[in-house]
Amino acid sequence: SMARKVINNFFDEFCEQSGINGASRSMLQGILNKALGTEIASSVINGIYGDEIRSRMARLQWVEPRQLAMLISEEHLQLQAVFLAFLTPEISAAVLSYLNESVQNEILYRVAKLNDV
Repeated sequence: SMARKVINNFFDEFCEQSGINGASRSMLQGILNKALGTEIASSVINGIYGDEIRSRMARLQWVEPRQLAMLISEEHLQLQAVFLAFLTPEISAAVLSYLNESVQNEILYRVAKLNDV
């Protein structure tokens, strides 16, 4: 929709102008709450930050952890960390155990440093 396009453009410009590689979720939430109201702002924030991905990620609980590890093993370590953060702790631990031992600590560190997922 046109509104979604305008908001996405705003978000893109906000990220560019902020001088950081992504806006603080709480800061952006506050701005959008004032501009659009809480209900619409929440919908926009969910679209920007991908809260809907949680339900999709929940389906992965039925995939073998070894297979999930193989799927993400060639990805950037930060992406692997984000992926693991969306899984349940049990599944995440199982997937991590199948990843190369040389990167496990770095991935755990990156998971621990994530602010908003």
